[in-house]
Amino acid sequence: MLEKYYSSLIDIAMNAKCYMIICKHYIEMNQKYNNVKARYGNANGISFLIAKLIPDISVFVYESINFINSIEDNTIKKAIKEAIPNRYQEDYFNDLKLIRNNIHLYNTYGSYKDKADNIIDSKLDEFKLKNHDLFYLLRNDISLIYKIINNSGLFLGTDYFYNHYLYEVDGSSWTPEQIIKYSSTTSSILFLISTKVADIKVPMIKFKNVELHIEFFDYKSEKLFKNIDIDYTTAFRLILILTELSYISILVDDILESGNLHDANIMWVLFLGKYVATKYDESLDSIENMLKYSKDKAYLQKLFNSNNFKISSLYSRKFGRDLRNMLHFGLKDINKQEYYDISKFDLTKLYLFRTNTDNIEQFISKYLLMRDDMKIIESRIRDVFKIKKLF
Repeated sequence: MLEKYYSSLIDIAMNAKCYMIICKHYIEMNQKYNNVKARYGNANGISFLIAKLIPDISVFVYESINFINSIEDNTIKKAIKEAIPNRYQEDYFNDLKLIRNNIHLYNTYGSYKDKADNIIDSKLDEFKLKNHDLFYLLRNDISLIYKIINNSGLFLGTDYFYNHYLYEVDGSSWTPEQIIKYSSTTSSILFLISTKVADIKVPMIKFKNVELHIEFFDYKSEKLFKNIDIDYTTAFRLILILTELSYISILVDDILESGNLHDANIMWVLFLGKYVATKYDESLDSIENMLKYSKDKAYLQKLFNSNNFKISSLYSRKFGRDLRNMLHFGLKDINKQEYYDISKFDLTKLYLFRTNTDNIEQFISKYLLMRDDMKIIESRIRDVFKIKKLF
């Protein structure tokens, strides 16, 4: 009965197994660095990796469940429901959907002001920073995140990304108990999907045996937004984009041995292609949206469309969008003849077909061009904030 969904199910299983391998490594890293004190800032920042991975896994789990639920009676659907206590099911699936929807770093019709205002305002309230009283200088409402390289810090973003993902869930933030409960449930479902959906083996990928040094620095949002040339709502969105791109760069460049994809297992090439493309496409969507609606259009035009780099004409744009749309596992085509025509494709053929790519060498070439674009965007956003650190 499930044969007609073959290509989508093996894709789901492959992605689940890759996420499981990364998740396990992050947990091991976090345990290793758990008692390591920050050298320059206020806290060790390795936990940033797990905090960033959970929303990404949420996107995958949501889309997988959505696909599985579209299939006629099947044991996978039942196993997923049984993994969640009955009294918690409705709340969990609602939270999962809300967190998944924040994969979007923009609002379709331009306004991001209400969300930015509420997040910023709630943190100012939490840390009592609205009034410049006697203890104002001792308090901070945000954390800047830096990767420490030799004697300098590379700005990765702020902890606003956490509030961005949870904002619609309850308007502010979760308790540690709620975070653990949600993360544990999502991890359990990920494990089920990785073992029950399809019989496919994903080999381990090598991890770099180098010390990754990330730290949090306490900071004031007032100071961050005061030292820039754009409106704070525009800055807020740029910070979210930078955090997303910085995270995926750390995964690909600093954690995984994926420098030469020509030598990597094909399943990891495909998985990383889609993972990276998701960040690429969502970031470009947000930038294009700001170029259309933001008060700072002129500034952004100069930032993102200069020196032989133009957001509007990137060669890898369609490739990234086609890959990103594979997040839905063909669900949008499930009632079309096209879906049944490709339902028996193996993974490589499926990804090449979906991205209109001739062969895996061309796939890797397009992927590398996409990564080059992302590095340029990262660099230009960092230039906006003027908060380089030297130690």
